[in-house]
Amino acid sequence: KETFVSSVFDLEVTPQGDILFSDSNTYFIQLANITSGRNLNFVGSGVSGFNGEAKSRLEAFVFSPAGLALNPSGTLYFFDDVR
Repeated sequence: KETFVSSVFDLEVTPQGDILFSDSNTYFIQLANITSGRNLNFVGSGVSGFNGEAKSRLEAFVFSPAGLALNPSGTLYFFDDVR
């Protein structure tokens, strides 16, 4: 799903050159795809809150996604500024 950008807190560049960024006002971590030029939801359902840890990345509720980190294999880690 294509989304808009509201309030970028942090960003990381993936091994493919795409840009992941946390957007605390929309409750998403988004992916700026360098091939298509579109912003796509990468983490978060768009619902503010917390709904457990056993959810897919697109089902997860996040409140205020903030700091991002990618390990060498491309796994994304992030923290929620409020949780």
